[in-house]
Amino acid sequence: MRRLLVLILLFSTEAIAVDFRTLNFGQSCADVSTLEKEKGSDRIPWSGEPKELIAFKGTLFDTDATILYFCPGGVLFTGNYFFPHDSLEEAVNAFRKIYDQLNSTYGEPA
Repeated sequence: MRRLLVLILLFSTEAIAVDFRTLNFGQSCADVSTLEKEKGSDRIPWSGEPKELIAFKGTLFDTDATILYFCPGGVLFTGNYFFPHDSLEEAVNAFRKIYDQLNSTYGEPA
């Protein structure tokens, strides 16, 4: 599953350039809760370290995911998606589905 997540992150980073889900890197995180709510996500209370994390439960590529925004100084520095653990077959099928969705949106990779 880790390999799948790394492949997805590498593939999606190149496909969408500097954007992470609802914000551009360096953009203020002040509206992230509103933007995620519009996508149907629910905020997860975060009291751990680092304090700059903003967490949500939502859906990505038709799959449940935990979405993290890291916002030191109130601006988006980076983000991350966490997907539930799957069997190898489910992970391969999920990757194919995501790959097809990204291809239909952005075209074949160069």
